[in-house]
Amino acid sequence: MMSSDFRVEAAKIISDVFELLSDEYLRPRIDEPIERALVGFEYDESIPITQHTFNGILGDFVGYIYKQALSGQRILSVSQAQTEAVDILEKGYQNVHAHGYDAALLDVLNPECDGLKPILSQIAEVIASSQRKKHIMWVYGSRIVMLKWQTKCAIAEILIQRWGGLLPATILNCTPAQLAGHLTELFNLFVVTDKTIDKILMPNNSLNSTLNDSKPHKHNPK
Repeated sequence: MMSSDFRVEAAKIISDVFELLSDEYLRPRIDEPIERALVGFEYDESIPITQHTFNGILGDFVGYIYKQALSGQRILSVSQAQTEAVDILEKGYQNVHAHGYDAALLDVLNPECDGLKPILSQIAEVIASSQRKKHIMWVYGSRIVMLKWQTKCAIAEILIQRWGGLLPATILNCTPAQLAGHLTELFNLFVVTDKTIDKILMPNNSLNSTLNDSKPHKHNPK
């Protein structure tokens, strides 16, 4: 059992992390400003869409989101905004048959598709997802990384005591000291929706290696 001082500090940190990673905190600060920028962005719909005008509208849109919706109101040059837009599409755009910038360009030139709006919507979603990931990294870096080992152990102990019923036996069989180096992964199990227990326990995951090396009991597969 950890000392009361470490447990008090650990409980405060757990509360802070859950608050900072909650949808109630993230949506008004990240998602909603980007959604408003998506709705508020205007472009001349009478202009024929070519690759040149496509790139121009995309750049204008990304620049508008960065200025209006992101913290710090970063100003991008025209070339920076267009490069960022192409990079976003390359990494994040997906239609039924393909992905990337070329797929988006083919979609916008296809009269049977819905034009620019679905593409702009996907760009907005990718930017929002990227901003959430950056925020999550900041939360973990500012709240957990530099903690004393005893406080990290206390955090692991409290998480297991409070929400152990949501965890697999492989994690529950570990001691707080064994889990203290994997607090971000433990938090992800509870608060990050695109993380699952299966991903956390993948063979190439460092937490899985720790679990396999330190299992006190052998468990039959379900």
